[in-house]
Amino acid sequence: MIIFTDKKNSRAMVTMAIGEKYQKLFEEFCKPGLMMYCKTFQYDLICISEILDQSERASKRSPAWQKLLILSQPWSANYQQIVWLDTDILINNSNATDIAKLVPIEKVGGVDQVCIPTKELYKIAFQRYYLINFGSVPEINNISPEDYYLNNNILCQQPMSQVFQTGVFVASPNFHKEIFEHTYYNYEEISSSNLMIGQFEMPALSYEIITKNLVFWIQNQFNFDVHANLYSYYPFIFKKSIANPNLLTDEFTQSENLNTFSINLQNSLKTIFDNSIFMHFNGCHHLMPKLI
Repeated sequence: MIIFTDKKNSRAMVTMAIGEKYQKLFEEFCKPGLMMYCKTFQYDLICISEILDQSERASKRSPAWQKLLILSQPWSANYQQIVWLDTDILINNSNATDIAKLVPIEKVGGVDQVCIPTKELYKIAFQRYYLINFGSVPEINNISPEDYYLNNNILCQQPMSQVFQTGVFVASPNFHKEIFEHTYYNYEEISSSNLMIGQFEMPALSYEIITKNLVFWIQNQFNFDVHANLYSYYPFIFKKSIANPNLLTDEFTQSENLNTFSINLQNSLKTIFDNSIFMHFNGCHHLMPKLI
């Protein structure tokens, strides 16, 4: 569904909210900031509310794969560039700059996963929480890019030192439709022991566009992952592992409910938001109400 359009706009911002849960998330938390951003920088805003591919194959894997088809839609031909945002992203319009303007039209713009919040802190944050929380889910073990691709059944033909985070990207229908379609139709979803933290289309698209030299890296504030920031800068809000005090659980030090805010958590989220342009609640959109 088209939320906002202007015939003069040559660019669109696209997201997806399928089902009541995600439509509510979009309307309540995401839409106001998106609308402001689109009007400021002259984008149309499109929220996809139905699956683009109705095939049996598509129904057996995550809807996240559908983002690879947004350059192939009849409406996408109207735009020189399209910006994709996952539904669990809040925009800080106080810090905002025009994301598409940063990216050459022949490139796919995005953020390196292993540099959020910085390359050094990413490793520290990952070591703090991966083993205790997700040790039985090898496909998300991306502390090194090589392991990340290997654990997601991507057999790399060259050394890989980066991972393209697909929650936010800038692409062009004229230049990138074929590589997105190739990725969609030629890769399968790896089965995960935890669907909530599966990697879905990300390893495949990351590998394809990096090895084809299509990536233009942009500042990580455009995809400022909440978990990576929390475990980097605010480890004191999490309970320590009983078995290993150097590891952190995913439980907060204070019990909370929807009506009671932890002051430490709220202040931490507010600071992350203040430092971000696009704040990505990747795998933790339940924390959105604690910020707003």
